[in-house]
Amino acid sequence: MKLFDDKALQSLHARFEVDLHPSKTSDVQQGIREQLNSQLLRYSDDFEGVLLSYSRERVLSTQARIHPYFPYFHVEVEADIVLFKPQPGQCMCGKVNKIGRDYIGLLVLGVFNTVIGREQIRSEFAYSGLLESCWKSSTNEQHLIKEGTEVQFIVQRVQHEAEFFSMVGSLESHRKTGAVEHVRKAAAARKAAAARKAAAADGDGSQGKSHKQRRRDSTAATPAIAADGSVPPKRLKQKQQ
Repeated sequence: MKLFDDKALQSLHARFEVDLHPSKTSDVQQGIREQLNSQLLRYSDDFEGVLLSYSRERVLSTQARIHPYFPYFHVEVEADIVLFKPQPGQCMCGKVNKIGRDYIGLLVLGVFNTVIGREQIRSEFAYSGLLESCWKSSTNEQHLIKEGTEVQFIVQRVQHEAEFFSMVGSLESHRKTGAVEHVRKAAAARKAAAARKAAAADGDGSQGKSHKQRRRDSTAATPAIAADGSVPPKRLKQKQQ
């Protein structure tokens, strides 16, 4: 069962415009890496996502333009990049790092803040603060969501302000959301039940077919008998032969 939507991670070949200080002329590649490193884990309006990594970076031009109003030189760079670009409706997994009576806080990929408010938590769960803060299922006492729990949720909204990025999640889906361990077990149980049902249907079909076949074989082997108990001439002739 897929617990993380792969479409949220995108690999691209991209171009960047980088402004370098004249002190970087002795090592342009190092200056480029420093600029790209400063953009990691930041939301980019150009890519509409968060830059996770880059590789195979190189300068496209052999000459650089000097800005007329400030002493930086401008270069164009290309690189292979990986973006984190989640969309509403996609499945995500995160680890719970905060629990409250009206929310669940998670980190996705260990970095991105996600909050699931009380209104996005289905009525099956209720907050408990007796021994430790957690959200407990009323239908399965072993289904707990507490700090450190891996949770699958549905992305409801993506938020970004300046370079900062976060998500709002939902636990409203019974089949797709909840503690990852519980979601996996429930999916495996449904799959096993479906397999047993399919096997039972196939078995009933094969038994019914063999029974019908036996009836046809029995009918073909039994000679027709008239109302007075005599065998018709055609049958008698076949029998005499």
